[in-house]
Amino acid sequence: TYIKPMSETNILSSSHIDALFLNWPSLTRTHEKLANKLINALKNDGEDMSIGKILCEFIPQLVTEYEIYFRFHPTAMKCFREHLKISSKFRAFMQKTKQESYGIGTMGDANILTLPLQRIAKYPFMIYQILKNTANNHHDYIELHNSLKEANELRETINNAIDEEINRAKFEWLQKHVDCTKINETIIFNSLTNFGEQRKLLHYSHIRMTKSTNHLLYAMLFNDFLLLTRIKRPLITKVLQIINQTRYNYRQHQYIYKPSMAQTNKDWFDSPEANHLYLVVHKK
Repeated sequence: TYIKPMSETNILSSSHIDALFLNWPSLTRTHEKLANKLINALKNDGEDMSIGKILCEFIPQLVTEYEIYFRFHPTAMKCFREHLKISSKFRAFMQKTKQESYGIGTMGDANILTLPLQRIAKYPFMIYQILKNTANNHHDYIELHNSLKEANELRETINNAIDEEINRAKFEWLQKHVDCTKINETIIFNSLTNFGEQRKLLHYSHIRMTKSTNHLLYAMLFNDFLLLTRIKRPLITKVLQIINQTRYNYRQHQYIYKPSMAQTNKDWFDSPEANHLYLVVHKK
């Protein structure tokens, strides 16, 4: 429903469509084969069908497909956001798609690309419900138990990979946007701690100094230290943010400034101003 209209209306090139939709066609075909095999088994075997056996056959295929999808998911998200920002046709198409497609009307635009990953969390729950209503001596009980184990492993693998990718992307941003010269020490964010563990970003938030209402700090808590930073060049940063949030309105024939949500509520890693935001260490 997405690929055909966008290619026919020249909203996106074929290379951009490939970047956005990755292996959706093969992922969809795998799901269709799984659904068809379950339907046929229900028709032919009735209540004696072996759901667990079928799931054990298809879950390894799903693991392969989801690993491919996740590996290129960051590239797809980047492509999606770029076109959402620069193409009015693409924005209009996405708005129309959300209105006409069941289930995604209230979702954020970029969240549409995470829909395949959301299925992963549902598999273990559904299999568990079947297993809970299956007698221990049923011929399919062991296979169901094995399929539940495989589904949980799939979920855990993808969840760990997602956490690692999010961590990596944030560390990459920090390495480019945080000036550590004030503390005379170079921090390699994506590295091991002094305890020999991989550094992780546990929490981050804006905080204000109690004696200065205008002093906004960007605080980041890692598993080995707390980093307090502030905007490096406030005036230049503000000018770049205004430029980035200004759009030309062709109907009114004028430039209109549309500020984003309040700064204190923003995820600065994933905001429109992220590329223009530079921080400096506040205190050693």
